[in-house]
Amino acid sequence: MQFERCAVTRIDLHARRVRTEDGRERTYDTVMLATGIRTDPARVPGLAAANAEFGDYHSTVPQAMKIWQHLKHFRGGTIVIGQAGPICKCPPSPLVGIFLTEELLRRRGLRHKARLVYFTPYPRAYPAEPMNEIVEPILRERGIEVCTFFDLEQVDPANRTLHSLEAQRAPAGQGDCARSWRARPRNSMGGRTARSTWATARVRSSSAPTPRRW
Repeated sequence: MQFERCAVTRIDLHARRVRTEDGRERTYDTVMLATGIRTDPARVPGLAAANAEFGDYHSTVPQAMKIWQHLKHFRGGTIVIGQAGPICKCPPSPLVGIFLTEELLRRRGLRHKARLVYFTPYPRAYPAEPMNEIVEPILRERGIEVCTFFDLEQVDPANRTLHSLEAQRAPAGQGDCARSWRARPRNSMGGRTARSTWATARVRSSSAPTPRRW
């Protein structure tokens, strides 16, 4: 296997050629595309403003520092963390976020002053049942509430609430969701802890099928 780190600028599916930013062209028999995803808070009403102010723990160091500052000054209240939609770049990461938050508050002697809520669009805390059998007992042991079947539709910063497609409502005194994502180039959870940050994960794809392309 030969590995080359170089950005692709053009793919000719009919001629089966790939052009890279260094000007070279490579022929192929089969091409596999992994375009990646980027955050897109604007896809969820109310999320962009909260995300800009309070940050998130997923995307960049500056964003993570924002949420850390709010966590550092947290003295009590409700913290909501979750996966806003069924598609997520790293499914375990929202659970990691709620577990790390719980551990931090416990070490600082503030756990008894915090209500922790984890929400997910799935019928259980983790989509894969073998992992869920491990995760759910830990959530119960640590006193973390779980809200299932919750697809995030809207954030209401003024009233500090999250609204789902299923017409549920969750308190978001402190919120951290798994941001909004958009796939590249044409395919389409946020964080906060002393007020709020939320997110959604949705992917849309629009392209006609082409042989030998994945």
